[in-house]
Amino acid sequence: MSRKGFIRSVLIAVPLAAVGAMPAACASMHSSSAGSGSQESSTVTSVPPVMVSPSVTDIAVSSPAAPVLASLPGLGPRTLAAIPASARQVVLAVGGGATSADATVQLFTRVSGGWQAASAAWPAHNALHGWTDDHHESDLKSPIGVFGITDAGGLLPDPGTKLHYTQSQTFTVSGVGFHGEPLAGSFDYVIAINYNRVPGTSPIDPTMPMGASRGGGIWLHVDHGGPTHACVSVPRDDMKQLLLSLDPALHPVIVMGDGLRWRGRARSWARPTPRPPAPADERARPARRLRACGRRCPCGSRRSARSGTAASRSAGCCVPRRRAALSAVRDR
Repeated sequence: MSRKGFIRSVLIAVPLAAVGAMPAACASMHSSSAGSGSQESSTVTSVPPVMVSPSVTDIAVSSPAAPVLASLPGLGPRTLAAIPASARQVVLAVGGGATSADATVQLFTRVSGGWQAASAAWPAHNALHGWTDDHHESDLKSPIGVFGITDAGGLLPDPGTKLHYTQSQTFTVSGVGFHGEPLAGSFDYVIAINYNRVPGTSPIDPTMPMGASRGGGIWLHVDHGGPTHACVSVPRDDMKQLLLSLDPALHPVIVMGDGLRWRGRARSWARPTPRPPAPADERARPARRLRACGRRCPCGSRRSARSGTAASRSAGCCVPRRRAALSAVRDR
């Protein structure tokens, strides 16, 4: 072989050897998941490993674990006590105010020593008129409380959730929301909130144990960019992540309500404790007579507080009731 012929054969052979090594290198990366007895693994072991310098994208960056909190942020002792001891997962839906339609949703997991965030805090929406602890049909308020999570569904196929999932065309929705935003796709994924429903049934099951007047069909669902009628909505990707994270074996619940009630006094979402009855000595006192004032009630009522006991004056004039209502608002 001439000198030129020898050089030509070397130049051709070297690229072919390099190309032949690429499939072997790719196979070696997959062999760890394929099993030691697979054909792919046996082929790889016969090829010398190819040393490749790691790139930035090949290096896994581990994020630090979330800190362990002694309790769920912002909840008072009575609300924390309402969370079942068996619940290892809590979806915390915090409203921006009593009448706000903006909220934040975050998943927490119970660990040794307290609670740990299992997701980022997701932007969310709740009902148009905010929150209530006495929800009724069409009041456009989301119910406050601690509710179980057992069932899910949607227009799209099951993404792999461990919850009982129902796929149905019934989840098709159209039209626009309160701000004119399109509603299509809002029910692609839903998680039923166990308010006035039978756990273990489809989210579209119409049974309402407390009666239709108390409302129902309240879900976590895909956000459409505006307030809801009573549901809580989160962005599509976050909704899918939530579906994949919830595990019925961990007895998940959702704690939802107006966050402003938690701060400062750490009050519970439960209704206020009624005032104790007046002492017996005060109840026995005779009713004090009031002087005649001759003024009409400021509310415009024709009844005046000219005379009578304090009780009769309260019945005839709305001023004491208005003052009591204002005082109650300031206390919330």
